[in-house]
Formats: sequence, structure tokens, C-alpha cells
Amino acid sequence: MAPRFPRSANSNTTGGTPGAGKSRYEITVTLIRALIWPFIVLLLLFLFRDPVRAIAIQLPSLMASSNSISVAGVSVQVDRRLRSQASTEALKSMAALSPEGVRTLMDLSTKTPIYTAADIMGGRVEREYGELVRSGLAEMVPWDEGKFGAGARGVRVTERGRRVQELAYLIIADFAGQIAAAAKAAEPARK
Repeated sequence: MAPRFPRSANSNTTGGTPGAGKSRYEITVTLIRALIWPFIVLLLLFLFRDPVRAIAIQLPSLMASSNSISVAGVSVQVDRRLRSQASTEALKSMAALSPEGVRTLMDLSTKTPIYTAADIMGGRVEREYGELVRSGLAEMVPWDEGKFGAGARGVRVTERGRRVQELAYLIIADFAGQIAAAAKAAEPARK
């Protein structure tokens, strides 16, 4: 006859309900397994922010040439769904930008730089935003002359520029989704 062990007060081994027979440890492990992969994806994006930035720099050549790119040993497939979401105008505009232009456009989404008339006359706006302004992705607009002086201008993204920014964000989101899918696919292999 098999030995009998007394049940502890913590034992919750009731039948019928899924998970009811699991200990707190098992429930904790299950919860951690469910939450760990999003954390890993965010951690990887943080750790590999430079390669992700390099991908953003390569976007113009990506759009012009193929459906995939490789940066620092990471290959990203840009699927047909993503290409169909992007307008031809946005694809052409992005392909025409220099890597520095892509970076500047993405930075411009979070700010509106303001320049005095002296900055404009000195060529500072042309050096910093000329490519975007000439391509119609950004524009100079009058700004608070009372605060910044006569001729002050701000540089802001145009509607066309916003569509190019959205395309870049779609590509980055698609890349993050591929990382998540790869992490999830690797999970059963570790078990």
C-alpha cells in the first residue's frame, strides 16, 4: 500500500476548475511566462536601439530596392501588407531622403524648432532643415514675432511629411512584431 501524506493547509487541490490544482509557485511561474516575452521585446529594442536607428537610416534604400534589409546581423522582412499601406508618394519621398534627412524628419515629429530672422539669414535653417523644406516634408511658418523678433519662423512637418513619418513608424512596428514572433517561436524550443 502506498504511503499517505497529510494535506497542508496551503493545499488547494480541488477538482474541476482549471488551475485550481496548481500551487502558488506554479501560478507565479505561469504568470511570469506570460509576461516575460513582452518585457524581453522591450529590453531588446532598448539594447539594440542603435541597430534600430541604423534601420531607420537605411529606410530610403530599403523602399527603393527590396523587401528586406540587414543591420548588425538582423534581417527585417518588409511584407506586402506594409507596402500596400504606404502611399506611392510616401515611398518615393522616403526613398529620396538622405539618411540624415530621415533622422531629422523623425526628430521633427516631437518638436517645432523656432528660428530668428538672423538664424534664417545666416543659413542655419537651410543647413538643418533645407532637405525637408525643399522636398515638401516640412515648412517654415511665421512664429511669435513679439517673443522672438520680426521674421521669426518655426519649422513644422507638413501633411506629406506626416505620411512619411507614419510609414517609418509602420516599418519600425513591423520590425518589433517580427522580433516578438521570433521570441515566441523560440519559446517552445527552450521547453
